[in-house]
Amino acid sequence: MSLQMVEDEALQHAGAAVINSLFSLSRALKLYDSNNAAVVRIIDELQAGVDGWFTGGEPALQVRVLSGEAFVNGRLLKVDPTLYDRVNQLYGRLMSAQFNELTFLRGVRRAELEDFARDLSVALRMHGVGASREDRPHLRLGTASGDAIASFRFDPDRLAVWLYRSLLDLVDQLYEQVGRGAAPSLLPLRRNLQLVLDSMRQHAAIFQWLAALQEPAQAPTLAARRVTVAIELMSLAQWMGLPPTELLVLGLAGVLGGLAREGDPDQAVRALLRFSGLGDAAVPLTLIIHDAARARRGQEAELPGQALALVEAWVDQVSARPDRPARSAHAVLQHLASKPPPGLSSGLVAALVRCKGPYPLGSMLALEPGGFAIVLGTDGVGGGQRPIVIPLDAQGFARPVLDLGKHPEIQVVSAPPPASTPLSPARLVEPDAAERVARAAAAAAVAAAAVRSGGREEQAPGASGTTSS
Repeated sequence: MSLQMVEDEALQHAGAAVINSLFSLSRALKLYDSNNAAVVRIIDELQAGVDGWFTGGEPALQVRVLSGEAFVNGRLLKVDPTLYDRVNQLYGRLMSAQFNELTFLRGVRRAELEDFARDLSVALRMHGVGASREDRPHLRLGTASGDAIASFRFDPDRLAVWLYRSLLDLVDQLYEQVGRGAAPSLLPLRRNLQLVLDSMRQHAAIFQWLAALQEPAQAPTLAARRVTVAIELMSLAQWMGLPPTELLVLGLAGVLGGLAREGDPDQAVRALLRFSGLGDAAVPLTLIIHDAARARRGQEAELPGQALALVEAWVDQVSARPDRPARSAHAVLQHLASKPPPGLSSGLVAALVRCKGPYPLGSMLALEPGGFAIVLGTDGVGGGQRPIVIPLDAQGFARPVLDLGKHPEIQVVSAPPPASTPLSPARLVEPDAAERVARAAAAAAVAAAAVRSGGREEQAPGASGTTSS
């Protein structure tokens, strides 16, 4: 496990501990005084959770609670169904006390936590009275306005966001268990993918958008890459009109293809034979994995296997790797269209290009005037030729959504590679987060992150007369 993964896991653990303590505290304070024994125990748990984070030398722990989402030091908190419900309830309680952001600074004292609990008790019991934000030098409260991931234009479809996160966590656990030599049942994966597929029938775009949002200079984990392959493969198959039963098998192949990467096609499927829980999907799944291995070697293969190999090649090119940054989605599509990989049908490659369209969801554009923007949709006033975008400010934070079909004066001039812009998914989720993050960082004596720069701009399909195949 890399140092970055260890740090992320510690941050997730600290965030979950603080959220659980705040949930219990807000519930108890509606019933008991702040000096009640049950409240005292919860404050003990809160202090233990915060102190545990500071043992690593970090200067601050910021927890921001939104409707259906929670962020810890700017990173999205992974949640299970129980924690998801607690985040929602906690958000309502904190907002009734007129705050939903807490920043704990190194050196926070027990007296400050007790003082906070007394103020919160009054605020929860007296409508319209906010918790005091003064006289606590190591504990600061704030109000974080803005939208969570699902709220750009898919609101209220938070179920899709939760399903995507759940699939990501499940696949991460699966690959971790396999790495230890275990052979867990694949039945939970099959059930989760079926739920995702059911949601994709109405909301395929949000899954593609979430899968496309990556840190441009940081290579995704194997699990994250395989989830992206599964989402993209099911989206392509759905666009091509394949039946639901085939979509599920293709999704399983997208996730499990990372377990069977041997060059020899026969060897490639043997890694799957020790797993249970696939049911009637086992045979077609192994055939797809087998044919994908053949297609990667330039050999004749059936269409489903070719589709898996093609989407794997697409995801590999648009994702960062240790030896290179992510490439522009537009440039990758142009390359695939002009030179299809050996062993892949040119018609299948053309289908992927048409499915993605001139402005793939989640891709980066350079606008004039307007700077950088992220493609959010292609069903606005201008249709596929004039996308709906999320403009970014100079720090990479989201500004209000813009339908370019309503703004002919704004031109798409290029499709730069992601690493040449200040994009960060953690910063993208809230339009006005820049000022709050900067304030918290200054208070914690944390230097602001350097804006990523560099990278060659690549021409966007449709810019300067160029069109996509």
